[in-house]
Amino acid sequence: MKKIVFGSMTAALALAATPALSQSVNGVVNITANVPGKCQVVSPGPAGSSFTSTVDLGDISAADGTLLPSATLAALFNAGGSQTANLQFQVVCNTATPQVTVDSDPIVSATPAATGYANRVDYTGTVVFTTIPGSVTVNNASTAASATSTALNGRLVTGGSNVTVTASNFATANATDVLVAGAYAGVINITIAPAP
Repeated sequence: MKKIVFGSMTAALALAATPALSQSVNGVVNITANVPGKCQVVSPGPAGSSFTSTVDLGDISAADGTLLPSATLAALFNAGGSQTANLQFQVVCNTATPQVTVDSDPIVSATPAATGYANRVDYTGTVVFTTIPGSVTVNNASTAASATSTALNGRLVTGGSNVTVTASNFATANATDVLVAGAYAGVINITIAPAP
C-alpha cells in the first residue's frame, strides 16, 4: 500500500513541475533593409552608369577659312550635328538633390597654329536638368579654369528625358583667325551623383 501512495505522489509532483500549455504563441521576425544613394542611366540604350553621344559638326570653317558664325554652329550642334546625335538622356537618382558637374573642354586640333591661325574653338556647354520643382541650367565655358558644380533643386523627373545638352558661343581667340586643317575634337563631361 505504501508503494502505491509513493508512486501517486511522484506523478503528482511531476505534473505540478510541468508548465501549463497556453492556447497560442506569438513570435516576431524583424526585417531590415537598406537602399544606398545611387544614380542610373535609363535611356538611351540599356541601363547603366554612363551615357555617351557624338555630335559631328562637319566642316566648321567658312569660305575664307575662319570659323563659321556661332549661331550656325550652335544650331547645328543643338540639332545633333550632321548625324543627328541624341542629346537628351534619362537618368534616375534616388536622392532628393543630386550633385551635378559640367566640364566643357575646347574643340582642338593637334596641328600647330601660327600667328593669324587657330587650332582651338571655345564654346559654352549647357546642360539642363529637369527636376520635379522645375529645371536647373548649368553652363560651363571651355575657357573656364574648372568645371561647374551644383546641387539640383529637387529630384530628377522620371518617365522621360531629364538631361538635355546644348552648346553655344563658339569662337576662336580672334575672329579673323584662320582654322588650321585637321581633325578637331572636344568633349562635354557630365557627372551626376546622388546627394551625400
